[in-house]
Amino acid sequence: MPVRRLPRTTPDWEAAARRRAWLWFVVSALLAVLFGLLAYQAWRGWLPQQEPRVPAVFAVQPLEAGTIITPKMVEVRQVPREVVPQGVFSGVVAVVGRQVVYPVVAGEMLTESKVTLGPGGGVLARKCPGATWCVSLPEAWFVAAPPQVAEGDRVDIIGVRPKAPYKESVFLADDVPVIGVGHDGKEGRRFVLAVDAQESLSLLYAHVNEYRLLLLLRSAQQAPSLPTESAP
Repeated sequence: MPVRRLPRTTPDWEAAARRRAWLWFVVSALLAVLFGLLAYQAWRGWLPQQEPRVPAVFAVQPLEAGTIITPKMVEVRQVPREVVPQGVFSGVVAVVGRQVVYPVVAGEMLTESKVTLGPGGGVLARKCPGATWCVSLPEAWFVAAPPQVAEGDRVDIIGVRPKAPYKESVFLADDVPVIGVGHDGKEGRRFVLAVDAQESLSLLYAHVNEYRLLLLLRSAQQAPSLPTESAP
C-alpha cells in the first residue's frame, strides 16, 4: 500500500520580512514621537517663565520713619504680579511728598501701610502759605490767555465784565502766589493760587456775576499793586 505523504508548504520568507519591516517602522516612529515629546518637555523646563509683570515703586535707599519722600529716593521697577503685595504704589508721583511711617530698607516696595500723606496733609496743602487757601482757576475763566506763569511766580487778578466800560473793572487779588499750573483736557490750563479770605470771596463774587478774569504776572522786582477798586 503506497504511503501518503503530507504536502510540504514552503514558508514565504519574503512576506514575513516585509511584515517585520513594517512593524519595526511603526515601532520606530512611535519611539521617535515619544522621544520628541520628552525632549520638548525638557526644553520647556529650561526656558524662563514669562509671567505677567506690573510696575511697583521701590526705595533706592534706606528710609527712616518720618522721612518726606523725594523723587531721588524711589524708582519704578517691573516685577512679576505674583510678588506684588496689596496696596503697593505703581508710580513715583503717588509717593513723592508722603511721609514714611515705618523704616524702609533699600530695595523694598512701598505700600500704603508704609507711608502717610505727611505732616499737614498732601504736597499741595504744604505749599500753601499760612492763612491762605489754595484755589484752582480754569483758563476758560480768563478774558485773555494768561501768561506762561510757573510755580513761585506772583500775580495780580482783575475782574472785567464783557462789553462793559473799563471803569467797571474790579481789583480782585493782589500779589497772589502761584502754587502750581496743571492741565485740563477740556478747559486748558488750571492755575492753583494761594488766596486769603477776602480774595476768595472776591473771586466767587466775580464768577457768580459773570466777570471774566485778567491775570497779570508780577515782575520779579516787586511791582506795585494796581490802583483799581476792589470787588465788594
